[in-house]
Amino acid sequence: RLSAPGYPSPFAGDGLTMAPPLNSGADDEEDDWGCLLEADLEADLLECEESVAAGQQTFAAKPAAIGSGAATAEDRLREALKKSPAASAGAAFNADVFFAAPRTLQEIAAELQELLVEVDTLRFERASLMASLTHGPLRPPTAPATDGAVGATAVDNSPFVKPPPLDLNPPAGAGGLADYQRQLEVMPRVLFIERRLKLCMGDVDKYQDSKDISRDALVVNGAALSGAKGGYSAAVDAIASGLSASESGQSLAWQAEATERAAQLLLSVLNRTSSGFAAFEEVLRLFDCPDAVIISPDSAAARPLEAVVLGGCAMGRAHTRYVVRHMDGGGEPLAVVDTEFAFRVSTDSLRKLAESRPNSEASWPSEEISAAILLRRSA
Repeated sequence: RLSAPGYPSPFAGDGLTMAPPLNSGADDEEDDWGCLLEADLEADLLECEESVAAGQQTFAAKPAAIGSGAATAEDRLREALKKSPAASAGAAFNADVFFAAPRTLQEIAAELQELLVEVDTLRFERASLMASLTHGPLRPPTAPATDGAVGATAVDNSPFVKPPPLDLNPPAGAGGLADYQRQLEVMPRVLFIERRLKLCMGDVDKYQDSKDISRDALVVNGAALSGAKGGYSAAVDAIASGLSASESGQSLAWQAEATERAAQLLLSVLNRTSSGFAAFEEVLRLFDCPDAVIISPDSAAARPLEAVVLGGCAMGRAHTRYVVRHMDGGGEPLAVVDTEFAFRVSTDSLRKLAESRPNSEASWPSEEISAAILLRRSA
């Protein structure tokens, strides 16, 4: 409704000046209203609509400008190159080559990261198969349970290869849902993320590990067991048996309780509290944008924990899955992220870490090893 006489117009400042001043007399007000024509109303309304439309166009242009910051910077640099002394002298300079080089290097780095993920996945699968043939359920009844029986001593115990650096712009830093989806689209789908893992008997929490394994499943050298049935002791015994079988015939004998402690140490870094935290930390770092999305674990899709002990090497792998959805939780997932926390350590290092201390006052030794998060993203 238009304002009544004696009150300011709600459209003041927007081109509609139909309301008379507050201090005008009654006669002037009646004259103003009496002289107001339909054409005047239409002209004022048209002017108001044009102002609103112009404001909407300006507002709509802002997100595009925010998302095109990199392109704008590149355009400015191109203009600067055109004004350089070399360009002014007429020298030929192909700016496209200048900008294509870093993009090509990024693409090569992304492909190398994907290759590293596949190599380490195949390495674990090979070791798991060989352990099943040597010590696990696939071992022939008449075959000796020694690593050399199937050439298992060829297991690679070298540290993880350091991946090439990637100049990532993760969607976690997006300014909204549209910006998040744009950054998600250009982000590599496979990543090899290096981590450091501390091994120390002093950090083992048997109570927490017992709770974790009771809700999980474990595969040791191809043999599966349920934590809900056997519990913590069955899981420790399975890993300890794998360690004993792998070290049979070796010149350095383990202390009586060292094998059990080494198994407890392996289980503590493999359990969800440790491996799941490391994986979730990386997923949040890359994908968490509270203003646009929510991230939740898909616990039902997690595969069993896996441990392989073969050829003087102990390997662990823990898979978890996370789902990225719109902030309201509805609709199809924006992304499904599968992660594998993987590590490997020599059994000789485990033996040294698990041997008895000189006295109860001495601290347990520790060692930091290389680990990795193997990340795969699907839409």
